[in-house]
Amino acid sequence: MPTGSLPGRFVAFASLLAVASPIAAQSGLAGPQSSIHVYQHDDNDFERYIYLRDPETGRLPYQTEFAQRFRLPRGGTVRYVEVCVQKPRDALPEDDLLVYIVRIYSDGGNVPGETVLNDVAQFSWMTHVPAGYRVCHKVPVGVGPSSPSGFKVNAGPVWVGLAWGDDPAVEQNLQELAVDEDNSGGRRAFRVIHDEGGDWEAWQADTDSGAYAIRVAVEHSDPEPEPDPDPPPLQAGFEVDGAACDAELCRVVTGEAVRLVDTSTGTVRSRTWEFGDGTTSRLPTVEQSWSTPGFFEVTLSVSNATAVSTASRKFLVEAAEPRGTCAADAETRCLHDSRYAVTVEWRKSDGETGAGRVVHEGTNDSGLFSFFSRENWEVLIKVLDGCAVNGHVWVYGASTTDLGYVLRVTDTVTGRVREYRNNPGLPAPGITDTTAFEDSCKAM
Repeated sequence: MPTGSLPGRFVAFASLLAVASPIAAQSGLAGPQSSIHVYQHDDNDFERYIYLRDPETGRLPYQTEFAQRFRLPRGGTVRYVEVCVQKPRDALPEDDLLVYIVRIYSDGGNVPGETVLNDVAQFSWMTHVPAGYRVCHKVPVGVGPSSPSGFKVNAGPVWVGLAWGDDPAVEQNLQELAVDEDNSGGRRAFRVIHDEGGDWEAWQADTDSGAYAIRVAVEHSDPEPEPDPDPPPLQAGFEVDGAACDAELCRVVTGEAVRLVDTSTGTVRSRTWEFGDGTTSRLPTVEQSWSTPGFFEVTLSVSNATAVSTASRKFLVEAAEPRGTCAADAETRCLHDSRYAVTVEWRKSDGETGAGRVVHEGTNDSGLFSFFSRENWEVLIKVLDGCAVNGHVWVYGASTTDLGYVLRVTDTVTGRVREYRNNPGLPAPGITDTTAFEDSCKAM
């Protein structure tokens, strides 16, 4: 089963939904009126459920609370909180008692702030939930003596918390909170009480991707606000964590994961990541690593159903365990796990000279150079391992220029250098050197 880690002593075990099961509606409330708006981050499609266990003892904490932050565009009255839970396939038939405690909190940033409505409802619900199914239940707010007319909230951020397990009998209850894995869900947080009679631990921000199946229904008495005349345009963008990046290039080593976070503006209804190695993802936050050196382009495409926007960044992946001492820079291309250093110096007929610049394309055994414009590629060079064929390392190359040049390939292990030249004014010949480095095979 897939497992997602949460901060702190406890870990979260997440299970995929066992069956493509319908939602069993358990309400007892009349359907939402036209003035009631249900705020939710999920898309009604829950991929997993989540709960906490101590990784050392395997015990559930005595009580668990998850909280989801909502940003209300205008004030109103909270009428109910809805929660969806999933029953594992291996749950016992008698595990049908669901006990919820709903609380509302002010905004404290990454975690809930002060409690503004404590114990909205401690609601025990006995029902039959078939193993592998999920149910969604509405917990009414404002039906008791503490708030007979409902609970008023202002516009802005508000946290809704859902706790269960406040009873020894419920500690064995295996119905767990559903999670929508395809949505970021905004801010989320959790806290636990380890043992009966203990205190709540501090809230911890939940950085796991997913939206808790917690929803809040707010009745708005004022009219709908006018729509924004100039909604923010769709603009793809993402942040990179775990790589050294400048304006043109990010650098990382093989096997080292980088974290990519979608920071696109506007309404994003779908997204696709492409990582340059044939793999893709649709999650808002992903971790990516590459197994071989070379240049890779990461592209994020986002859509709002009517328009598409893309953003991309180039990554230079270098060998985590280099076989040589080549140091890649703007004018040096490193091949074969940083063993071979390739440089090019060009020369015009009038004597003007310059250094070829590395094009941000290529693999572990091939590279490209430009002379004047990065879009105008001049030289392709390949260094191939031919040791098993004729006992040499081979050098192949092709140029689309009549400028003069000196192309140098240096084996940084043996110190041997091979040079390939062209005179100004002559079409550059191809390079097919199958006897380039004999000593290199001996040093492998």
